[in-house]
Amino acid sequence: MPPTVHKLLLHSSSISNKLPLPIGVYSEDALESLNKQLAEVKSKNERTNPSILENNITETMADKIAELEDRSRRNNLRINGIDESGNKSWNDCENKVKELLLTKLEIKDNFVIVIKRAHRVGKKDESENNKKHRTTVVKFLNYKDKTAILDKYIKMKFWNDRLFINEDFCERTSRLRKKLFTDAKDLRQKASNLMSVMFTDDTNLFLSDNSITTLFRDMNMELTKISDWMSTECHETCFDISEQHHKLVFLKLPLLKKDKFLCDTTLVVGRKKIYAHKILLACSVPYFYSMFNHDVVESRQNVITLKDLDPESVESIIDFVYTSKIVITQRNVQAILQVATMFQINLIQEKCCDFLESQLHPSNGLGIYLFAELYGCSKLKSRAKTYCNWHFSDVVREDEFLNLSLEQVKWFLNQDELCVRSETEVFNAAIRWVSQNSQQRKKDLQYLLPLVRFNFLPKSFLSLQLETNDLIMDDEFSLKLLFDALNDIEVKQLVATKRKPIGNNVVFYMGGYNRKSFASYGYFNPETETWFKLGDMCSPRSGAGCVSLGGLIYMVGGRTNSLQGKSDSNSVECYDPYSQEWKNIASLNSSRHRLGVAAVDGVIYAFGGSDGMVHLNTVEKYDSEKNLWEPAPSMNTPRIGVGGTVLNGVIYAVGGFDSENRLQTVESYMVGESSWKFLASLNTPRSGAGVTSMNGHVYAVGGYNGVAQLNSVERYCPYENRWTNISSMNERRSALSVAVVRNKLFAFGGYDGERFLDSVEVYDPDNGEWQLLNPMPDARSGAGVAVCIAPII
Repeated sequence: MPPTVHKLLLHSSSISNKLPLPIGVYSEDALESLNKQLAEVKSKNERTNPSILENNITETMADKIAELEDRSRRNNLRINGIDESGNKSWNDCENKVKELLLTKLEIKDNFVIVIKRAHRVGKKDESENNKKHRTTVVKFLNYKDKTAILDKYIKMKFWNDRLFINEDFCERTSRLRKKLFTDAKDLRQKASNLMSVMFTDDTNLFLSDNSITTLFRDMNMELTKISDWMSTECHETCFDISEQHHKLVFLKLPLLKKDKFLCDTTLVVGRKKIYAHKILLACSVPYFYSMFNHDVVESRQNVITLKDLDPESVESIIDFVYTSKIVITQRNVQAILQVATMFQINLIQEKCCDFLESQLHPSNGLGIYLFAELYGCSKLKSRAKTYCNWHFSDVVREDEFLNLSLEQVKWFLNQDELCVRSETEVFNAAIRWVSQNSQQRKKDLQYLLPLVRFNFLPKSFLSLQLETNDLIMDDEFSLKLLFDALNDIEVKQLVATKRKPIGNNVVFYMGGYNRKSFASYGYFNPETETWFKLGDMCSPRSGAGCVSLGGLIYMVGGRTNSLQGKSDSNSVECYDPYSQEWKNIASLNSSRHRLGVAAVDGVIYAFGGSDGMVHLNTVEKYDSEKNLWEPAPSMNTPRIGVGGTVLNGVIYAVGGFDSENRLQTVESYMVGESSWKFLASLNTPRSGAGVTSMNGHVYAVGGYNGVAQLNSVERYCPYENRWTNISSMNERRSALSVAVVRNKLFAFGGYDGERFLDSVEVYDPDNGEWQLLNPMPDARSGAGVAVCIAPII
C-alpha cells in the first residue's frame, strides 16, 4: 500500500478537521460546480466563435464517415507474416492465404470459406536487404468466416511465429485505437506507482479539489486490493450458474409475450398483429437492432408495419426469437427464408438452405437454384447448380425446365460442367424447350442450337434431324447450321471443348476375383494415391466389362464364382457416383464374361467373351433411351479375354483367345459401317491384356501368351498401322485392369502366374518409365475399372 494512502487512513480525522470545507464538498459538489462553469464557458465560446461549432460539425461528419468505412471493412482481416516470394497477382496472393488457412490454422476442407479478394498493401520494396513482407488484406464473403478465423488465431497463439492477424479498420479508427492503447498503458503505470507523500499529525495540510479526487481514487483502488486479498484468504468460491439462469429466463419470455406483459412494440404484417419486446428484438434480430439504434421513424413508434411479407413466416421467426425453435416445411421454407434474409438472421437462413438442399430433385433443382440466386444464398446456389448439371438428362424432362426464360436456357445449355451421356441430350433439350411453344419460341433456335457442340454428335444423328425434324426443316438458319456442322464433321474441321463436370477425376474399381468373385467397389484418387471403399454392388462379379458413359458407370455381364459353383451372367448394373446408388438395367441378349466393352456416341458396345460354353464373336449395343440391347455387326473372330477401347470414334478389339490359340490379331469397327476390319497384328499374342487409348495411340498392357504372364507393353499408331514395343512394367500381369487419368496410364492388380496382385503401376509417357504406387486394398484380378468424376457435393 502506498505511504500516502496509509497515512491518510491513519490520520483521516485530523486531515478532515483542518480542511476549509468538508471532503464531500470538494470531491462532489465542487466538481459539479466546476463542470457547470466549464459548460457555460464552452457554450459562450461557441456563440462568440463560430469556428468551434464548425469544428464540432466536422468532427461529427468525420466520425460518421469512419463508421461507414469500418462497416465496409467488416468482413476484412489484415495478415502480417505471409511470405511474398512468387506473389505476382491477386490469385497468387489468394492461394497463399488459402495455404495459410489450411496449414497453419488447420482449416479443414469441409469448413467452406469463400475469399472475395486478397491483396498486398503498399508498394513492394525491391531492395536485396529487405526481408519484410507487406501486409495482406483479405475480404471474406461471410462475416462469420472472418470471426471464426480470428478466434482460431487467438486460441492457437502464433505470435512467436511472427504471424499476426488483426481486424481491418479505417485510418481514423486505427489512430483512435492506438491512442486508447497508449492511454491505457499510462494509466496502468500510474496505478502501480502512486506518489508517496509523508506527513505527521501536526502538519498544516491544504489539498485542492483535484488532489483530493486523485487521492481518494487511489485509496479506493487500494481498498479494492485489500478486499480482493481478503476474499482470497477466506477461500470464497464463484459458482457459474449461467446455464440455469438462461434457461429460467427463456422459459419466462414466451409467457410474457403470450400475456402481452411489458410488450412495448407491435409488428403489423397484413392483418396479423404480433406483440413483442423491443430489447429482445434488438438483441436477436440485426434488422431491428439497426432500426432501433438509428434515428428513423420506426425507432420512435410502438407500432411497426412490415409490408410484402408472409404473416405466418414473420410470426414463426418472432416465436423463434422467444423459444429458439422453428418448424421448416416444404410449404413455408421459401417464405421463411425470405423473411430471415430481410431480418439478417443467418442461423435460420442456413437451416432453410440445408432443408432446400435436402429436397433437391430433378423437378425442383432449377427453381431452387434461381431462388438461391435471388436471395444471395451462395452455398445453396452452388449445390443446386451442381445437382442440375449432374442430373441434366432428368432435369430437362421436367416442366420446370420448359418454364425457363430464353436467357436462363442459354445459360444452362452453355455450361462446361453439364454431365451428359451424349451431346444429343443437349440438342434434344433445346428442341424440347422450343417445341413447348413453337409459335413464340421458334425464332429462338438461332440462339440455342449454336450452344450444341456438334463435333461430339454422330453423323447419323444429324442426318436424321435433317430428314425428320420439322422445326429444323422449317427454319432456314437451323438447316444451314446443321448442314455446315455435318460437312465440318466429315472433314474434321469442327473444334469444340468436351464438357467437364465438376469434381475429381478418379478411377472406380468394381468386382474382381481372388478365390471367389467380389461384390465390393470403391475408387482410387491418383492425385493423392489414396483408396476409398464405398460398398457392394447388387451381385458379385468378375471378368465383367466396365465402361463410363455420361457420368454413369456400367458393369456389363461377367461371371460369379463361389463355393457353390460358377455362372456366367447377362445382367447389367448401372452406378451413379453422385447418388452412390446402383440399379439394374436391361440385360444382354447373351451371357458374356471376359468380354470387351466400349462407348461411342452415347452408345455402349459389348463384344466377344464367353457364355460358359461357346466363345463369342457377336456384338450387342445398348440404347439408353429405349433401355434395350440390340444386335450389331459381329467380329470376324471369336474372342474371350479380349481388350476393348475407343480412339477417334473407332472401336478396337485387341487379342484374346479363340478356344485354340492366344491371338495376335486386332479388329476395328467404325460406327455406322456394316463390318469389322483387321488391322496390323500385335508383336506378341495376348489374352487378358489391359487395353486402353491415350494421346492418339492404343495401348496393350501385359496379358498371357499361352506360356507365361507378360510384363511387356505395345503401342499402336493408327496413322502408321503399326505396333511398337515400349517400356515394360515392373511386374508380370494378366487379367489386369487399366485406366488413363491426365495422360498417365495406370495398371491395377491381375495375376502373375503364382499369386493374385494388389500392386499398382503408372506409366508416364513423358519419361517412358513405370513407377509403383500405393497398392490396392486387396489383391484381385479381372476387376472392372472406369474413370469418372467423383462429385464435390
